[in-house]
Amino acid sequence: MRTQSAWAWGILAVACLLATLHPADGVGQASAKVIVQPTPAEATPAPQVNEAAAKSFVLESGRDELLEQLRAESRQPRGGEATLRLGLLYLHGLRVPQDARNAQALFERSLAQGERRAAAALAWCVMDGCVRSADSMGALGFIGRYRNAAPGRMDYLEWLALGRQMPSEARERQRAQLLDRALRARDLHAQNERGIQLFEEERFAEAAELFRLATQQGSQAANRNLELVRARLSDLEAREALAKAGTPADAERLFGRAQAAHRGLGRPANYAEALALYRQAAARGSAPAGKMLNLIVSRLRADGTVDPIWMQQLALVDIQRDLATPLRSAAPALLAREPSPVYDYLPAALRTLDAIR
Repeated sequence: MRTQSAWAWGILAVACLLATLHPADGVGQASAKVIVQPTPAEATPAPQVNEAAAKSFVLESGRDELLEQLRAESRQPRGGEATLRLGLLYLHGLRVPQDARNAQALFERSLAQGERRAAAALAWCVMDGCVRSADSMGALGFIGRYRNAAPGRMDYLEWLALGRQMPSEARERQRAQLLDRALRARDLHAQNERGIQLFEEERFAEAAELFRLATQQGSQAANRNLELVRARLSDLEAREALAKAGTPADAERLFGRAQAAHRGLGRPANYAEALALYRQAAARGSAPAGKMLNLIVSRLRADGTVDPIWMQQLALVDIQRDLATPLRSAAPALLAREPSPVYDYLPAALRTLDAIR
């Protein structure tokens, strides 16, 4: 009997050990998985993400781990930030098909979860028409109710909403005050917008400073604009140096050569050469060359090269006779804005330069 009892206890001990190694409940399974996992990637410095490789992995595997993580976190009672980010991905069509209706629903849930910035996203949805038609008046009412949620951003959104209404002197004064208030709150969209205004007024140094401040806060659009304004400042310095070294006769001679290359006088037209000569003439103080340059760059192609059809049309213009006509800067066509006034609420890792317009 003693031998049988000892044998039975031995069998029971082995069974317990096996149960420990191969548990049936979910918690035990998770523990077993942890044992065989390699050292987590977070233990080493994160390498630079290869965006093309990441997209290829998602397409081939059908899985987007970051998206799955956001969805899981957004289901938590305090998952407002994750829900906001998920809504922003749907709003901009990043990592998921663009779905403005779903984005607005997620923003509403995020606000209910306590994420105050979701109020700004909802204000933009009302203004831009995520679900219903665009409604600037409805957006103004929403902004008034939730202004304290994000004061600087709400001031900027109100500036945008008023800009979609019929202009008037009183409204423009109000918009100027709102933009100034948003600037004082260091809103990066306001900084970028005011920088664009200053660029158009040819106040390049002031514009560069605002673009720099917005870039420091993570604005990719402002960073692109900063590169452009720095190039313009460098170009102006070079022009001033050449103007001091040259004479009016030099400028006139270069402008004549530019016109000949542009119009194909005595030879085939060469737009690249004409552009280079216009720049040299403008740098030496030629006013008509400077005005022609502004006209040319006002309609550049998407890749930054000259538009040959536009160049053909400009070849027929008598730029010297029309110098009295004021010409606005080409800044709106050249400078960038973020895809939406809530785009910066996405972490930099989730944004892409291709989304900037």
